[in-house]
Amino acid sequence: MYYAATYFTDKKKDKQIISQFLTYFQLHNNKFSFYRIYRKKLTFSSVDKNQMWNILVLLNAEEEEYYDHFKQAFNNYRTKLVRQETMLPTPGSFFPSNEKNGNIQIVEYVNVQQKYLLEFKNIMIHNNGPAMEHILHTKKWCKEFIALETADVLYHKAGFPEWNQIHLIAMRPSGVFHFKKDFNEGLVRVNAPNFADNFDRLEQIREFTSKVSASREI
Repeated sequence: MYYAATYFTDKKKDKQIISQFLTYFQLHNNKFSFYRIYRKKLTFSSVDKNQMWNILVLLNAEEEEYYDHFKQAFNNYRTKLVRQETMLPTPGSFFPSNEKNGNIQIVEYVNVQQKYLLEFKNIMIHNNGPAMEHILHTKKWCKEFIALETADVLYHKAGFPEWNQIHLIAMRPSGVFHFKKDFNEGLVRVNAPNFADNFDRLEQIREFTSKVSASREI
């Protein structure tokens, strides 16, 4: 189980809170098998640009008490919280990497219509996951692909748009020019619908609450 905390802070205080996060993980990194901090840089799309996020923290620990320890340590920032949630990796769509330098970091908050959640998951398992794995292992311009599904919403600030998936992508800038061709090639390899048909269906059942480029701070 993963824990995600999304914050909306004054940009002038970004460095302050991120510095405190970094110090925390330096002291307590042995408690977590996975921890990330992202800071929003450039917004590609958003359903509401006035209600956005700018810091995302992701954690994974074997002991539930470590999540409580983190939440207690940053209780003073509760007024800055947009959302706290537990998340599960989408099967076949979890390819993490420690390589940060030289990559464009993309964070997608995805909102799938509730009645299509199972269909979306199946598309990820049978189409998108294998296509991204093909790109990661064969084309190599994409370095990381992580898809997480909301398991339980612990807190969501009133007035902020909803989501039920978070996707993380780390890619070389050149990937922008190869994405469609290489993704379609990956779909063909697993006898999935072609690129146009696959993404036409996704357009019908999900939207991006926000899609941004971000800096990965840790």
